[in-house]
Amino acid sequence: MTYFPFNKDFGPLNLAMVHRYSRELARLLRDQNYQENRVFHYCSSNNPGDRMVNGAFLMGAFMIIILKMTADQAYEKFKPYHQLFKHYRDASKGDCFYNCTLLHVL
Repeated sequence: MTYFPFNKDFGPLNLAMVHRYSRELARLLRDQNYQENRVFHYCSSNNPGDRMVNGAFLMGAFMIIILKMTADQAYEKFKPYHQLFKHYRDASKGDCFYNCTLLHVL
């Protein structure tokens, strides 16, 4: 199924996705079968601004919920990528006159 936004809207993933991602990553990190393995968080290069910021949002939410970091601490981990992240916006028509960044939604 192809998703077409109403206008130019773009927002963070919903709480169900955050819950599912956090639960699965926490399970993998606790599992003794994976103690010697590394877990890589990878985002597709299709629509890189969209995918990267949503991937960072999921990982940032995990760091806040599971690792008990503050939003500022989690956001700082992505410092090399800040300029690549697309800003979120609502579905209003025309230009967006505000910036809703990853840090805002964390």
